[in-house]
Amino acid sequence: TSRRQRQMCIRDRNVTVSGDTVTFNGTDSYIAFTLDFGSAIPQKVAAYVKQPNNSGQLFIRSGSLSATVATVYNLGNGSWKEASNSVNPNLTGKTTIYIQTNKAGVELEWVQFMK
Repeated sequence: TSRRQRQMCIRDRNVTVSGDTVTFNGTDSYIAFTLDFGSAIPQKVAAYVKQPNNSGQLFIRSGSLSATVATVYNLGNGSWKEASNSVNPNLTGKTTIYIQTNKAGVELEWVQFMK
């Protein structure tokens, strides 16, 4: 387990951490961390992901496990890939971000919010 990941992550469920990679073991899996966006409003979220086929989706949620602000599709088809999508509604201030997936076996190395 990388020290940086454990410092950032405030909650997780049904995930495996190996080095810098988080593997989501089921559809109930998630990681959560608090970010302070201040007045900066991210327009896009990108993630470095791998999934056995392109049917996986990464859900970016804000404040709760039911408030989706972005869905990232086409998660690598068996290879590592940077995948991204727009963020809506706007994220501002301090919030807890949850990351979930619709398929077991999705691997995540990093996630980034961008203007």
